[in-house]
Amino acid sequence: MSILSKKIKSLNDGESFNFIYKDKEYEFCCYSYSDEKKHYSVRDASSFLGAGMNVEKITKKYISLYDYNLFNVRSTYKIPVNNITLKIKDIPGFEGTIEALDELTIIK
Repeated sequence: MSILSKKIKSLNDGESFNFIYKDKEYEFCCYSYSDEKKHYSVRDASSFLGAGMNVEKITKKYISLYDYNLFNVRSTYKIPVNNITLKIKDIPGFEGTIEALDELTIIK
């Protein structure tokens, strides 16, 4: 199981994490309805209104997204999983990627 898959599966209602795709930051969000099933969305992390799309499905290769515009026209997009870079914000003072974290040396 990939780090991305683990991160997604660990999300609970109202939780999210940020990632980079095509040099832009996005937020992967988890929410649930009354059916208690997890639903996900991806939104622009820099947008004031948080413009985003719903997650239709997640495979080993893609995160498939969709939304509907004002005229009920469906739009779709696929994000290749191998083009996503996760952001690490759990370590105080560290802003970087998982790849950078692998090369980090902590000296006491």
